[in-house]
Amino acid sequence: MENKNNSNNKVSGIKLFYLCFTDYETLRIGGLVFAGVIVVLSVLLLTGKF
Repeated sequence: MENKNNSNNKVSGIKLFYLCFTDYETLRIGGLVFAGVIVVLSVLLLTGKF
């Protein structure tokens, strides 16, 4: 019986993780922030300041 509860918790955790990334606005903003950080780090690397 304990294994069944454990697997249910795992499935609900996966569903919760999936729901976090199905919101398009959040995913879009996260992608833009990630891209901005990559651009800033690239510029710093190319200018030799980092």
